[in-house]
Amino acid sequence: MMKWLLIIAGIVCVPFMLGMVGFGVFNSARVNGVEAFDKSRSEQYYHDGDHVYYVQGGNFFELGKRLLEMADLETFTVLSNAYAKDKQQVYFSGEVIPEADAQTFELLFADSDQKESIYSRDCQQVFFFRLPVAGADAETFVNIGGGYGVDKHQFYYDGEPMSVPAASYEYLGADGGHAYLAIEEQVYYQGRLLVGAVPESFTVLENNFARDKDKVYFYGTPVVEADADSFEVINQWIQKDDQRVFFDAEPLPFGDPATAEDVDGYFWKDKDAVYEGKKRLLGVKPAWFGKTDADSFREYKYQEVKIDEYTSRYVKRSKLDWLSEGYFTYEGAVFHHSQGLLEAASAINVKVYGAGFEHWYIVLDGKAYFGNTVIDGADADHFQPLGRNFSTDGKQVFWSAFPVVGLHPADFNVEEADYPEEGEDGRYYLKEA
Repeated sequence: MMKWLLIIAGIVCVPFMLGMVGFGVFNSARVNGVEAFDKSRSEQYYHDGDHVYYVQGGNFFELGKRLLEMADLETFTVLSNAYAKDKQQVYFSGEVIPEADAQTFELLFADSDQKESIYSRDCQQVFFFRLPVAGADAETFVNIGGGYGVDKHQFYYDGEPMSVPAASYEYLGADGGHAYLAIEEQVYYQGRLLVGAVPESFTVLENNFARDKDKVYFYGTPVVEADADSFEVINQWIQKDDQRVFFDAEPLPFGDPATAEDVDGYFWKDKDAVYEGKKRLLGVKPAWFGKTDADSFREYKYQEVKIDEYTSRYVKRSKLDWLSEGYFTYEGAVFHHSQGLLEAASAINVKVYGAGFEHWYIVLDGKAYFGNTVIDGADADHFQPLGRNFSTDGKQVFWSAFPVVGLHPADFNVEEADYPEEGEDGRYYLKEA
């Protein structure tokens, strides 16, 4: 039996393997008739002995090569993956930096390990990617890191002046692209002052958290309920202090902080239960639950059954009664496969629709649903999905679970329509041309 399973698995994998081989062949520089200038620095700049080409991300197969018509082959030099220059011009991602002086142009790196830079300069000005940094002094400009820069006059963030005079500073670090800088006795987050933060005790944590001796910060905003001394990040979603457990900085109504621990980066557990993010999983014993169990729940054979905002369980799909691709019943209640329980819905007078986008719709006992939400005002007897999250009952057009104001089904073309926008009155309207 195992032999046949291996043979079948091999047959299934053949098209994928052939596709990967084909991609590798047709995406190679040689097949496309070019050679990299310096592959150790960049996989985006190439030549064929006569002309210079730019290939975004080195992807010949899908994006192709673009001729740099004005580039001088003899003097063309690759500076990094994105930057290059010749005797006349400087290039960023294949586009000319219009005002840059090629003879004096250089990249400004925040540290010796950097291979790419967002700041550069020539003899007269500083650049942020392709754009001149207004007012920056080229001679004294320093790339601090994390988007920050400073010259003899002031600090900059992402190429914009911070209107903070030059002074002593310390780069505090970054997480997820969000950087902190201490300037004398103050801390800045993404270029804005973090009021009250203390540089001497400031520490950048994981998953966009930071703290000092008094406060915990999430995306630069104080987490009012958190105790800074005992705060720690458990995994991608979960944090804790000595009093409570948090989900993305919001206190949870459950969880024992003394025993809360990570399982696999998303699942976690304490002495009482197993959790996925902010949902407690029913029917799972924390004592034996580990990474292998968490991995099994992600397999297709299991379906998450969302009871409410804070409660779920995982059930084998084969044990559920599926009404359509998107809806099933469990213990007498109806659920949408990703949005969860349909309130007060029972599987009576059921009308389901086809595959694809239509698995977001169902009619139950005289009500039309999008996901697990009743579509207000829809006539269930004449309800029909149209595509792209639009539907109609012959009298109105709906988008998701909302009526679209001013649309009549007879005049509506779903393929040509823009997506609606919510107005100030909370109703939905098509974008005006």
